[in-house]
Amino acid sequence: MTSGAVQAAGATEREQEQWRQEAIEAHNLALLTADLPTLRKLAREAGARGPVAPQLDETQRVRAAERVNGFSYPPLPEEFRDGNSPEQVLDASFIKRCSRETYRLLFDRYGSAQITEALRTRVPGNSW
Repeated sequence: MTSGAVQAAGATEREQEQWRQEAIEAHNLALLTADLPTLRKLAREAGARGPVAPQLDETQRVRAAERVNGFSYPPLPEEFRDGNSPEQVLDASFIKRCSRETYRLLFDRYGSAQITEALRTRVPGNSW
């Protein structure tokens, strides 16, 4: 005799990872758009919770970025050539000032994670 109750299957690992990634992106967007007093408050709260886990080194971050949604992106190069123009250093400054078409090309070819990482870590004038 059955009770007529429906058993729902749990979320797949892929769905859980997608939800986790969406939550991270929403949190990051909130941080990017937050005002300075809010950021200071969040930093104080984070400090009160104790030390954070060590950050991944650059190689680990790139490898993780290459495996976004099961798709493997090639590593983001250090220099970029747009059409017939000379090669330019592919740093945060270049990404911020490049054309919409170039940005879309970089985004599609190398993935959002690597572009975001470059914007965070590839500061003009620094060698990495």
